[in-house]
Amino acid sequence: MRKRLKSSRQSAAEDVVNEMSWPRHEILEIKGTIVMIDLFEMKTFVMHSGDIGHWKIECDALTDEDIETLAYIVSEKFKFAGVYGVPTGAIRIEKALRKYITLDSENFLIVDDVLTTGASMEEARNKMITVKRVFWHNIIGVVLFARIPPPEWVYPVFQLWNK
Repeated sequence: MRKRLKSSRQSAAEDVVNEMSWPRHEILEIKGTIVMIDLFEMKTFVMHSGDIGHWKIECDALTDEDIETLAYIVSEKFKFAGVYGVPTGAIRIEKALRKYITLDSENFLIVDDVLTTGASMEEARNKMITVKRVFWHNIIGVVLFARIPPPEWVYPVFQLWNK
């Protein structure tokens, strides 16, 4: 379980400043160890695609409140009868979106946290078509952050490329 830590020495004014600070970071206690996670990190790492990246979007830094707010934003743009979160990054997003499911729609939502190449979203789409028998024209993809222009059927909440 993620636990947000707050210093007992923090004043109310410091709370407000910290909530407004950017870049955002989350201070967590994980198995008794205090860890600070930044949403955006400058570091070299191997992306899910196998490519090398030099900056990372660490969505584990998003608080539960952040995820709930992002789910609300998505629900304002799309109506959907079902949702699937691409493992493992989008499981929290999927759970937050479930309360917005409506039977007034035939759309099915596939969500992910970060789109890097689009391969994970395409795999998830193919899985929903073949295994769950969802019609391809009813599938809407949504990602929180898109590092590149996404496929036509995928909509980013935040895009991180120049047009």
